[in-house]
Amino acid sequence: MSETMQSHYARADLVESLLEDLEKAGHDPTALKVRDLGAFDEFHVGKREASTRLAPLLGLKQDDQLIDVGCGIGGPARFFAQATGARVTGIDLTPDFIDAATKLTRLVGLSERVNFQLASGTELPFEDARFDAATLMHVGMNIEDKRTLLFEMARVTRSGGRVLVYDLMRIDEGELFFPMPWASFARFSFVDRENVYLDAAAAAGLTPTKRISFQETARTFFDPPRETSVRTTKPGRPQRFENARQAVREGIISPIAHVFTRE
Repeated sequence: MSETMQSHYARADLVESLLEDLEKAGHDPTALKVRDLGAFDEFHVGKREASTRLAPLLGLKQDDQLIDVGCGIGGPARFFAQATGARVTGIDLTPDFIDAATKLTRLVGLSERVNFQLASGTELPFEDARFDAATLMHVGMNIEDKRTLLFEMARVTRSGGRVLVYDLMRIDEGELFFPMPWASFARFSFVDRENVYLDAAAAAGLTPTKRISFQETARTFFDPPRETSVRTTKPGRPQRFENARQAVREGIISPIAHVFTRE
């Protein structure tokens, strides 16, 4: 991810901002639970509702190892750890996200089960077959090289393990207007059609086992107001969400999840 792309997400006051939002919503910042953070720390379409639907598809059991690629501030990683009993490693290229994810995980008492580190999804610093499953939640829109991304996720996943990809994917022609929630400019956006993911997965030795469309969820997800969740990007947030809402309603993009099994 380029320095400019990182600047799209970078914010040194993420935790402070989130804690303020939590307090305004009636939560005690000194006694937080994972369930309290669901509306605030998951940025994919459907938030906690989508994560709850996807968690059982990972096939994880107590103390299995999961890697979450592009973990953001750690919302899905913490939820998957609590929901499945797995131990989770989250990686991201944005230092502010890793710092915030680590602090929030400490606040909810999950530091022994969930850890985070700075790393690239296209160059994972782990040995082959290190994990029992891998997840990618609304990250592929920032990564042009889907083949290397899926290859790396497959490489670090054991044979028989699950790989979950949940991204906004292009389903029709049409112009995307920027800024978007994932990119300020078109040159940093890599929204691809499903076949790009499927071809990359096949080349990586991944067999598709499940497809879920969250299109209906997306129809209202980007509607205002979205200020109930922590402000993770630069000013211009309302325009980002309006542009995404328009693209969804015009049938240009849709949130789609694919579950693959590692050969």
